[in-house]
Amino acid sequence: MTARYSEPSIDKSEFNCPHCGVRATQHWHNLFQERGEKGERPARHTKESADELLAKIRQKEVSEPPEPMVKELYRRAGRETFFGWPKKDLFGARIVWNINAAECNHCGDISIWLYSQMIYPSGSEIPAHDDMPRAVRETFTEAAKIVSASPRASAALARLALQELCKELDCKKDQLHEQIGELVAKGLSPDIQKMLDSVRVIGNNAVHPGEINMKDDEPTARFILVCMNRIVQRLITERVEVDALYNLLPEGARKAIEKRDAKQP
Repeated sequence: MTARYSEPSIDKSEFNCPHCGVRATQHWHNLFQERGEKGERPARHTKESADELLAKIRQKEVSEPPEPMVKELYRRAGRETFFGWPKKDLFGARIVWNINAAECNHCGDISIWLYSQMIYPSGSEIPAHDDMPRAVRETFTEAAKIVSASPRASAALARLALQELCKELDCKKDQLHEQIGELVAKGLSPDIQKMLDSVRVIGNNAVHPGEINMKDDEPTARFILVCMNRIVQRLITERVEVDALYNLLPEGARKAIEKRDAKQP
């Protein structure tokens, strides 16, 4: 997750997709309603309906769509998700106001918006950093899934994820504030220390009486998750990248650097 996180919004044409997590262009669509015949069941895309449509295509009862669209039709058959399918005979169909769809340019999946709120998928899930350790990722993902429904619970889970991250970074202490102190003693930069302590204190106040009320503060709960990804970027990703670059140096050059540093007081 190298690009800056952009929260999904009805006012943006680019944000992190709630399905694939990639920051990508979002193509907005208006939705239309077409009244069915009396007694007709709502249209659902199943394996059977896909076979039926393809049979009509082969029999020339309907115009044949391009091959990529046929493959996409089968890929999505039976999935409980939204997707668009071109239809030419929309004469008389009425636009449905205040409901829109955003189609991700990266994965092609669609989010559904009611006026200004995303209603599908439920909540805007913030994806975990690619380098977040598996044990931490599980807790982080749980926090991200409930950030809209319960900012307070999300913040508390983010604090737990941070404590798990400190263990992954070989911290020996049991208490989170002591673990942060260990990282500071190892040379942790002041800005990352501030992020760590912010997540710690806010997450702690989310479940205990304190001066910070997180009950309805969704923006802060979201920002805590964004900070968690930044912490992973700084404490794991950047170090791995720097080590990889350093290891490209000839062995003689590395030994000379180590010898130089050993002389420092």
